[in-house]
Amino acid sequence: MKISVIIPAYNAAHTVVAAVDSALAQSYQPLEVIVVNDGSTDDTKAIAEGIDHPKLQILSQENAGASAARNRGYEHAQGDYLLFLDADDLLHEKKLEVQVAAAAMYRDPDTVFFGSWERFYAGSEKRILTQYPDAEYQAIELLSYLWTNNLMVHPATWLVPRRVVQKCGPWDESLSLNDDGEFFCRVMLSAKNLVNCKDSLTYYRSGLEHSLSGQQSPKHLYSYFRSVMSCRDRILEFEDSPRCRRLCADVLQRFAYTVYPYARALVAEAESEVQRLGGSDIAPHGGERYQKLCRAVGWKPASVFRAMLRTLGYAC
Repeated sequence: MKISVIIPAYNAAHTVVAAVDSALAQSYQPLEVIVVNDGSTDDTKAIAEGIDHPKLQILSQENAGASAARNRGYEHAQGDYLLFLDADDLLHEKKLEVQVAAAAMYRDPDTVFFGSWERFYAGSEKRILTQYPDAEYQAIELLSYLWTNNLMVHPATWLVPRRVVQKCGPWDESLSLNDDGEFFCRVMLSAKNLVNCKDSLTYYRSGLEHSLSGQQSPKHLYSYFRSVMSCRDRILEFEDSPRCRRLCADVLQRFAYTVYPYARALVAEAESEVQRLGGSDIAPHGGERYQKLCRAVGWKPASVFRAMLRTLGYAC
């Protein structure tokens, strides 16, 4: 069983070698590693091409976004299973070994595997480990657990059979922010089982100055909104039931909490859809001071105040 590790890379000169090395150092073989240089303006292409390894391919394209780079890598991939590794993240050396062993037990081309991950910060010893409680999930169960608890499963955590990607379709290249959330929602809904390999570990880098996930431009916030609405559509196509309408209402309410006051028109649209779906009672996510302020004045004034503090460099 061959694994294809696909690494989209844009201006990743400082991190791409570590990402590639973590893939090539996997205890499981056979595998191939495909780096797609997405029109970088720094030395990413030259640095990646300087890595001499027979299992490494370097592709280049004009800048088109991470999703387009992932799709380009997928077009060239020969593996039975696919892993999408961002150029600033890392794999534990036994990550694939653990998941492939699970795949050998299930022997099901529609079963998708994920695992634990650790958030780390450049220049800091701070580490935050995320694990999931159950050994196996169905799609709606896992989506509900993640969205209710404001959690994610970052891309490198997943090991996805080629057959499932063929069923769910490629990455949406029109999206930027939360393109991974939208894609893996479709992956989950296309899978027969979602198996949690707790001993399969990846490392998610936080705190980069130009990290896409930290951007709040109108373009990226609109992408976030469109990705959430796409998830709503896919889930209700999969199962139009009270639990799924509630799930969709919850993720839209979470979107409203996250982007207010930066995108008030999108928040109004999201809140209207929340009501149409039957409402949501999930609470805003934030620190203790923010929670107290929400209880005192309401979440929208509290969010405005928090945004002002952040502009001044304070946390709330």
